[in-house]
Amino acid sequence: MRNKFVLIITFFLFCGCATKGADSSSTKMPKVSLKTVESFPLGVATLKDIRKAFGEPSREVKLGASEDELGWAFYAGNGQEFSFTFDAKSGVLQGSVWAPLPEQPEFNIKRALASFPKGHFEKITRQWTAADAIYEQTIYLDKSSGVEISLWNYSDSKVETISWGRPSKGSLQRLPSQKSN
Repeated sequence: MRNKFVLIITFFLFCGCATKGADSSSTKMPKVSLKTVESFPLGVATLKDIRKAFGEPSREVKLGASEDELGWAFYAGNGQEFSFTFDAKSGVLQGSVWAPLPEQPEFNIKRALASFPKGHFEKITRQWTAADAIYEQTIYLDKSSGVEISLWNYSDSKVETISWGRPSKGSLQRLPSQKSN
């Protein structure tokens, strides 16, 4: 189901469940900033734009029950991770996920929130269980813009990812689309 974009692409990004692509970790890719990822507007930028900027993805996977989305993840040699989701038919960018490095300002939640001065973020803490543990994660969600900032499990200040997509009414999960300014 398309409204599971953020969960699917975050899992894809950090678990490496995809099967195709070049290993960007062997390249000398510079650090990617929040502004760099934001410079590719959702609903406008394409596979070609992303390939031109970053080269071939480290991993590629078809997403969705009908495989109507394509996910690309990039793992730079400097530890940087970021990914993009595209409509599989048109190649148009549908969503983005970026993981700041500890030395980047947006790794701190206060700095990350300040990067979106027009944002109206709601703090949401979710818990879930696994066979061996209880997990807790806090997210900051701007329902009007579709920006979600996720903190590391049990952290109150360290940002794991910042993601972009279209807000879905009544849901924390979002359908990807064009970012509003």
